[in-house]
Amino acid sequence: MVARMGTEDGSGRSADPMDVPRAIAEIAMLPAAERPLRRAIHPGNKPQMAINRVSAETQLGWVGQSQAWGPAVEAVLTPLPPSA
Repeated sequence: MVARMGTEDGSGRSADPMDVPRAIAEIAMLPAAERPLRRAIHPGNKPQMAINRVSAETQLGWVGQSQAWGPAVEAVLTPLPPSA
């Protein structure tokens, strides 16, 4: 399995190992208030995005109401992009 990493498997997906460093650089260049907590890198279906959105909403609901932690939680849990 490891030997096939980074090679095209016929699925039509991109297998460029530089996708992750490019995404890190893009996120680092965003203003602090706009940096996403999570970001899917791979193309295609991303079922985890719905889970990430519900998780962020739940965390904001639980901890975001706190006077002590609310601003920090809101700063980290910026709105997640719509699922592709």
